[in-house]
Amino acid sequence: MNLKNFGKFFLILVFGAVFFVSGFYFGRERIVIVEPEAYHFGFGITRTIDPAEKIDFSLFGEAYYFLKSKFPNFEEIPQKEFTYDVIRGLVKGLNDPHSAFFDPKESEIFSENVLGEFGGIGVEIGIRNNRVQVISPLPETPAFRAGMESGDIIIGVDGESIEGASLDKVVQKIRGPAGEAVKLDILRDEQIKEFEIVREIIEIPTIEWEIVDENIAHIQIFNFHQTIERDFLEVIYEIKESSAEKIVLDLRGNPGGILDGAVNVAGHFVNPKEVILIRSIVLGEDDRKLVRSSVGNPLLKDYPAVVLINEGSASASEIVAGALRDIRNIPIIGKKSFGKGSIQTLHDLSDGSKIKITEEYFLTPEGHIIYENGIKPDIEVEITDKDREKEIDPQLKKAIEIIKEK
Repeated sequence: MNLKNFGKFFLILVFGAVFFVSGFYFGRERIVIVEPEAYHFGFGITRTIDPAEKIDFSLFGEAYYFLKSKFPNFEEIPQKEFTYDVIRGLVKGLNDPHSAFFDPKESEIFSENVLGEFGGIGVEIGIRNNRVQVISPLPETPAFRAGMESGDIIIGVDGESIEGASLDKVVQKIRGPAGEAVKLDILRDEQIKEFEIVREIIEIPTIEWEIVDENIAHIQIFNFHQTIERDFLEVIYEIKESSAEKIVLDLRGNPGGILDGAVNVAGHFVNPKEVILIRSIVLGEDDRKLVRSSVGNPLLKDYPAVVLINEGSASASEIVAGALRDIRNIPIIGKKSFGKGSIQTLHDLSDGSKIKITEEYFLTPEGHIIYENGIKPDIEVEITDKDREKEIDPQLKKAIEIIKEK
């Protein structure tokens, strides 16, 4: 029985007319509405609702009681699952690929991912043009070793089409017990490829670094998960004790993560109070924009630097790349980034389920829109299949060449 078509109406009936929002990604602060027709967002942004806009919920009630009276064994349908399905329908009605509802089981999986360890194949995915696209395979994971690439389109899981499936449902299908295989049908360059990948417990690395060419620190940030601020600070102190005089900041394949982590990482490269990003409820409306600025100690401000990005660089990594170019004119090398450009906040519901919703978009300090546009490199460098086979990295090679000139 498919009741998701009624999802746009049921949530308010279930949870009443009071909504809570928070100002930060994964924030927990709850701000209660204090004006009947205004919704308050982080940093004091207010969205006013037109009082003339009325929603008639009688149609939902009509449909609900019709089904209850006519459908056989309606009373045997688990009411909790019924509720979850209509909430999913409501969120799906937003037509936003980054907003999602997680029931308690899905919430647990999502939290494991954020904390940096989970079972699966080690691939970050997102929705682009209504298709499930690989943002990036995580380094040294089953997906990475199997040869999956940024930009791959997932069209089937275990022999079943995923057309029309929500992102969280696709994640559930791919995830599973360690040691068991999952089969993926991938569309790449208009050809279908099949992958059979054995799941493992995935431990997500955060950051690694090494000295290259005697005095260049090559820093790879793989994600902006909860430990990034601590981990990056440790790397900074190690770099200051080393022979490094210049930096290649490698954000390739970095799908993003915590907003504060991106702001703080970028803040180490610039003076305090520099604008790192502009937050906007509605793109293009100048009167609804607020900024996030750098704070703390600019420990890397005097180091010449370049940034590496590719198609798998998204969200928080796009914030960092855009800020460093706009503020310090640091060159960006590689391929155009994913173009996520939006900020999601995670809200807890009373039974352990969660709603992740897009509340704001972000722009670079100079006002460039990242959403769907991405960050374009100053110097575009391709990595070919032959390069991968020979384990050659022309993007890193170009970055080293450029930084040596500074």
